[in-house]
Amino acid sequence: MSVGQLLNNNSLKHSYELVMILAEKEIKTRYKKNIFGYLWSISNPLAYTLIFYFAFEVVLKISEPNYTLFLITGLFIWQWISNYLGGSTLTFIQNTQLIKKASFPRYLIPLTTCLQDAFHFLVSIPILIVFMFLYKVDFHPEIFLAIPLNFFVTFIFLFGLADISFSHCALS
Repeated sequence: MSVGQLLNNNSLKHSYELVMILAEKEIKTRYKKNIFGYLWSISNPLAYTLIFYFAFEVVLKISEPNYTLFLITGLFIWQWISNYLGGSTLTFIQNTQLIKKASFPRYLIPLTTCLQDAFHFLVSIPILIVFMFLYKVDFHPEIFLAIPLNFFVTFIFLFGLADISFSHCALS
């Protein structure tokens, strides 16, 4: 796709709509309009937090202030990274019929997966806030800037990784 085509308002609008429809379909499939989808998406990092807490705090007796909060914060972002890198390799295989039948920029498929996994990370933020209240962590104004900035940097980084791997596979 050339820069002129990308700047074409209709093309950009069409790409945006396609990404939103595909991402919405994947999110609805995962959550299926019930609470169990949400609980399932946060249960894995919480289970790992419990295991790591037991291993490092109880068994090895490592004393780190707010260690559970530290674990949860790291594991939620790691879940986003892990799910995306694992899922982005399969996105083209899972969308083979769409790729064969429609003409659109192929980079929209990993972008859709990145948006889907970013949504799963965003729904975990309330759990982080609850743990911040439980551990009586002070909310500084920098947090309200740091969260969106870190989110954006992670999103761009992950999308770039998938785009590089797709470009490499397409050239092979």
